[in-house]
Amino acid sequence: MMKLSNCKISIQLVVILSLLTISIMALFLGLIWYSQSAMLASSVTGMETIKTTLEESGKGISEKLRQNVVNVNGTVSTTVETLSKKNLDTLAHQASIEIRIGIEGALEQSRALVNLIKVYKSETGTPDRQYILNNLAAINRENPHYLGVWAGFEPNAFDGKDVDFAKKTEMGCTETGRFIPNAVTKDKKIMFDLLGDIDTSDYYTVARDKQREYVTPPFEYQGTVMISVAVPIELNGKFIGVAGIDLDAAIVKEILDKPAYR
Repeated sequence: MMKLSNCKISIQLVVILSLLTISIMALFLGLIWYSQSAMLASSVTGMETIKTTLEESGKGISEKLRQNVVNVNGTVSTTVETLSKKNLDTLAHQASIEIRIGIEGALEQSRALVNLIKVYKSETGTPDRQYILNNLAAINRENPHYLGVWAGFEPNAFDGKDVDFAKKTEMGCTETGRFIPNAVTKDKKIMFDLLGDIDTSDYYTVARDKQREYVTPPFEYQGTVMISVAVPIELNGKFIGVAGIDLDAAIVKEILDKPAYR
């Protein structure tokens, strides 16, 4: 009887220990699950926090980038505008220089012609009109872009022989013989026209009245728009005439039409 009772007690202890072990394991597993759940919840919360922080940071960065882009665009636009203006100013300056060089070249040629006339008259007792015509023709021939090369003298101021050359228009002389030749090219030949409206046109009157070189504004003459450069001729302190060159005003358009100035 004692052995049977001891066996029952042993079985009961084993059962109790087993149940206790299961309870402890269940409790342990419960603790693990709770811990993992808490960690997961914490992780989720952390992820949400990170997400929110990134979104806020992203908004801030985007705004800064947008502001930077605006600033950069503004700077670039201003820079481009400034550079464009400087470029246009430079091109305009270059074009004006080229135009001025063309006009200055004609002025230099006119000054040389005036000096030639003065020296010739000073050294020659009986100046020859043909000599002047030959020089006008030579300048015209050497510069085919000139519309005309001319010299207009006051009545009887060249040689005092106007009456001897009356109506010799082929030599650039008027009905009264006044010497006002203009060397022009017609049909590939150099001929001599008379200067038009000499006593009322500023190419002559300004140089005469103000005793200075003069460049006319563009004007139309016989269907051609031109510019005249004029240099007064003075000899022994006395005004005797004007020499000059006619330029086609289209030269200005040709310069401005160059690819560099478009």
